[in-house]
Amino acid sequence: MEKNKTGKYLKYAIGEIILVVIGILIALGINNWNEDRKNIQAEKVVLNNTYENLASDSIQFAYYKSQYKQIERLHIELYEIGLKDEIKDSISDTNLIRRTLHFKQLIDSDFNENSKEINNSKVREAIILYTKSITSMYYIYLNGVEKLI
Repeated sequence: MEKNKTGKYLKYAIGEIILVVIGILIALGINNWNEDRKNIQAEKVVLNNTYENLASDSIQFAYYKSQYKQIERLHIELYEIGLKDEIKDSISDTNLIRRTLHFKQLIDSDFNENSKEINNSKVREAIILYTKSITSMYYIYLNGVEKLI
């Protein structure tokens, strides 16, 4: 081997190593970009499902709210009848006397498993707070109101 050619081969080898490292860095960058894109898509799916469940919960909650108002009116009517010691042949809606309603949110079933997909911590915490408050209302209802009815 001649001395001049060893230097050329060394420069060539270093150049090849640099090109391989640059190629690896580009591949890692593309992989990270692809993973970020997949995570964003998964987050969108979770947020869309959460939005749809919240919309359904809202409709269901409005229905139950109107039902509770009817039940409350009936209970007030029955209470006033009892206070006046009246005998009444008919009341507004006898089906509501012992009716039990309980609101169970839809969001809880899907959200707890997928909450880690949501990057925005304020959104994630707000939805977690919502699920906890509805769950506690549900248990209060089961332990208190249902027994009373």
